[in-house]
Amino acid sequence: MVKRFERFRMQRVNFWVIAKIALALALMGVVVWNVRWEDVLALWRRLSLVWVAPSIAIFFAVTWLNARRYWILIGKRPIFRAVLGVVVFQTALTNLVATVAGAAWYVTQLKTRHQVELKSSVASALLARVCDLIVLLPILIVSSVTVWSQIEVLHGLVALVVTGIASFMLIAFAVLIGRSRAIEFLQWLAHRFGVQETLWARRALNSLDKLAQIEPARASEIFRAALWYAVLILAMSLLFAYVNLQLFALALPLPAILFVSVLALVISYIPIQVLGGLGVFEVTTLYLYTLFGLPAAEVLAFVLSARLYSWLLNGILLVYPLATSRAES
Repeated sequence: MVKRFERFRMQRVNFWVIAKIALALALMGVVVWNVRWEDVLALWRRLSLVWVAPSIAIFFAVTWLNARRYWILIGKRPIFRAVLGVVVFQTALTNLVATVAGAAWYVTQLKTRHQVELKSSVASALLARVCDLIVLLPILIVSSVTVWSQIEVLHGLVALVVTGIASFMLIAFAVLIGRSRAIEFLQWLAHRFGVQETLWARRALNSLDKLAQIEPARASEIFRAALWYAVLILAMSLLFAYVNLQLFALALPLPAILFVSVLALVISYIPIQVLGGLGVFEVTTLYLYTLFGLPAAEVLAFVLSARLYSWLLNGILLVYPLATSRAES
């Protein structure tokens, strides 16, 4: 009976993965079908190459800051260079495959190669995400207010996203404060609503349990560090979005850039994406940018070019772990 249940659960997981891949390919197919290659060439001809170096530097800086944050959260062991190699590959997997693949690589590598306890690596990843959302929430609210009259069709979505982030933050804080009692209450809720055996509920409760196991003596210290790095990483990520628009010579008001970038970051956290958000990023960006008056043809050329540019950056990023692994061998 247990084997039959596990087989059924794996079939559901495989179906979900296949569905996400199909969605990604379908959405990307729509983008490629509608793009005009003369618009792509016109966009490339007006590239502002002076922004290339800042764009690459910011991309690498965000990766370095992420590695530094994780290194601090897991107790500054192993050496930073080892953690940097893990995070660099994690970043590439996240951007090219899926967020889950990147997270699995991060946890597995820290445990098998560097003897970092599973609870420490999972807790560090979850705490980093909590702090990211803490920083994102006020910026999303402020940026939404500044463009409120232009996003009338998105009022409901923005309210839903803000409520969702606030709810997640409350749960995370309850776990950090209440620890085992909070976990027991969440398990009771899951059982009460009959979702205790679902994959998403099991993963969520397991991750929150690891978060609850953070030593109380270190909780305040690492929370402050995680929050500080979240501010830096978000600032650099928003700067990266601005620089890339300048690189492709797209004119968009700063409040609109802020709103679109923050909302896109939030959407990237939702586990409906594979292949680095292929299709989902393109369609979301197309919709949001045209909402602020950019021509659809121009945005289509931009999202396709941005995807190619992203693949190039992540390919360059992979040089570091490949070079270090060769040097070690």
